[in-house]
Amino acid sequence: MNPSNKSEIESSTQSRPEDFPAIAMRHGEPAFPEVFSISAGAVVRSLAIVSATLVSISMLTRLAGLEIGRLDVDVENSVPTLWSVQLLFLLAILLGIRGFLGRRTGEPQTGWVIVVLAAVFVGLDEGLAVHEELIEPVRGALGTGGLLYQAWMIPYAVLVLLGGLALVPWFRSIEPHLRNRLFGAAGIFLLGAFGSEAIGGVIIDSGGFDSAGYTVVVSIEEALEMAGVIYAIAALLRSVSKQETAAFALRA
Repeated sequence: MNPSNKSEIESSTQSRPEDFPAIAMRHGEPAFPEVFSISAGAVVRSLAIVSATLVSISMLTRLAGLEIGRLDVDVENSVPTLWSVQLLFLLAILLGIRGFLGRRTGEPQTGWVIVVLAAVFVGLDEGLAVHEELIEPVRGALGTGGLLYQAWMIPYAVLVLLGGLALVPWFRSIEPHLRNRLFGAAGIFLLGAFGSEAIGGVIIDSGGFDSAGYTVVVSIEEALEMAGVIYAIAALLRSVSKQETAAFALRA
């Protein structure tokens, strides 16, 4: 045996546990053992396929005149609604993981806490339809109709605006790629949540709740919301994949 190799082996066997990462890196190996590996691309594709399938089934059954509540994106406790809730909770988990990893680079933690709580709140609101409880009181107080027929949008728009302003320092602190992707994801989600909802409100206000037009609009609304969440999930998975973890390897 080569004396140098023998010396290196003896040195490794005598090393303390905390020295293992350094030894592994010296041999060109990962600092931590890979317990399991996840393909971020496969995860995102799977989420997108399931979401597109659920929205398509809901739209087609409504257009066919079939009232199947469990498949309707516009009904509480339906499969598509519960799926949306799970997407938002997955987003909250990934935001929490990414925020925790950001501690090592000194990223402000307050912003991460806020966005995690926001994702959890939106998920609960999606499942429990809390915002719909505000429609009648706000509409009655302000006399809204047309684009603002779904009057819950008014107080929620104020919350979004104030929250966005409060998060400006946090946005500036995170990596540009992640910041741009999250900003884009938020835009897609809000386009569905507010834009499509406003158009749907006009249709409902004119008596077209059961029309094909409303079915298409509400389907687009849910599709945009799911797309925004999945886009954010994809951005976070890519960001987390760049971080070194002891439990798993995440492939982009």
